[in-house]
Amino acid sequence: MFFPFNTTMRQRLTLACMGFSFFLSALSAQVKDTINGVVTDSASNAFIDSVNVSSEGISVKTNSSGAFSLVISTTGTTVLPESNHVPTVNWNPKNGLFSWSALLGNVSISVQDVRGRVIMRYASTRGYGKHQVSLAGLHQGVYLAAVTISNQTTIYKILRLQGDNGVLCKTIVEDFDANRSLLAKEQATTKSHVLVFTKSGYNQNTMTVAAGTASGAAIKVKLTAGGGNIPGTAIDSVSVPGGGANVTFKTSLVNGELYLLKAFGTVGVGTDQMDAEFGGFGAGGAAKDTINGVDVGIDIGTQKLRQNKTGREKWAGPYNPNHVYYMLVTGTGIPLTLKLVKSGTAAAAGSITAALVRLSPYPPQIAAQPLDSVFVPVIRQIVHTTFKPAKSAVYLLQCSGQGHAGGNNAGMGDADYMDYDSTTGAGAEDIGDCNTDYGVGIDDTICKCNMTPRMYWWGPWRKDRFYYTLYTGMGNPITILFFDSGYGDNSTTAKLKVKVYSAP
Repeated sequence: MFFPFNTTMRQRLTLACMGFSFFLSALSAQVKDTINGVVTDSASNAFIDSVNVSSEGISVKTNSSGAFSLVISTTGTTVLPESNHVPTVNWNPKNGLFSWSALLGNVSISVQDVRGRVIMRYASTRGYGKHQVSLAGLHQGVYLAAVTISNQTTIYKILRLQGDNGVLCKTIVEDFDANRSLLAKEQATTKSHVLVFTKSGYNQNTMTVAAGTASGAAIKVKLTAGGGNIPGTAIDSVSVPGGGANVTFKTSLVNGELYLLKAFGTVGVGTDQMDAEFGGFGAGGAAKDTINGVDVGIDIGTQKLRQNKTGREKWAGPYNPNHVYYMLVTGTGIPLTLKLVKSGTAAAAGSITAALVRLSPYPPQIAAQPLDSVFVPVIRQIVHTTFKPAKSAVYLLQCSGQGHAGGNNAGMGDADYMDYDSTTGAGAEDIGDCNTDYGVGIDDTICKCNMTPRMYWWGPWRKDRFYYTLYTGMGNPITILFFDSGYGDNSTTAKLKVKVYSAP
């Protein structure tokens, strides 16, 4: 491979990659394998829709009947194996010449620029003497040449610089033959396709399909429900048994710090099934939150400190057919204990996995960039995210900062509280004057006296002013409004910040 002498090393690497990938798509003969298949649940044999099927950078999703059709391009250029690949056409970078002996027989050369335009064609037949083709007259740029001898094609990637007299100037020469041999291996047509099947709530599955598979030969794939995955940043995980026994994390939750709890999977209860929040959906039954008067699901043994709410703390969102659920937890200095609450005494089989991810102190350990962020003024002004959360999907929202909102003490307001002492939190009001639920409202736009609490609560007061809540998507941008009983004494410049994250 040859580089212009005045390019930087980063430019050389970039141009080399451009040239290589461009040639594979522009000059190689393309053969396409069409792989059809159907994906079903391993337990119920039901069709699974929206399964992501991918191979070699190409992906599709299954339809409502679990069917997919994946078309994968494979390179059809024929070359010799590396061990037998002997260069028979010589390339001279100093004068820009391809040369060969006429005894080779038919030789054809096709040269393209980076836009895919054929700028030179040459074909010779067997004859006496030697033959040569010169590229010295081409303009400065990147060129890709295909040299074919008896149906065997070799690819040349040339980065060149033209001098004033139309000849090649100083070049930096790498091991050309080694690059060409590597390309010979990559151009082989005898490769197999590795298909990867993924869907939240199911274990990932892979399948190897031979190249050249007939398009009419549909493959059958089964996924095991209850997969999900343990986030890469999880600090601990446990298996919650279907029998109802207590299970405790090894890790103590730091007092006052925030954690995200993720649960996924199902257990069999007699002839029925349960997940972390719902039961009754086995054998085609409808999912139920309460069965025979019992609030079924995984109990973490704590309660939310809002409006004197009692009972088992709920996992966020509606019934999820992928059986993946999330919950926010505030540490109390001890490990968290979980158990599965079920209705009746039917024998249970299997377990549900629960994983723990730390959210505070900032930044959250969720290994993801925010999907969107928006500034929220502490005046009566509605703002919206640009991102549209998918309907029924659960997301993690973060709200940070504070602003002057009038009232007693420092007169500050944050995601959920007002009138607090900035050091101790003394005087913090969640619901204050005129029975107004202070703070940042999510998908709430009516702020007036004696309204019911906002739909989303940001949790206990936090000195660091970083709050989190779990949000269920509606298929629309998120509507955000700061709630106050009166905005006349609020700062017109102060803003809080809300970020939207995918739940891990």
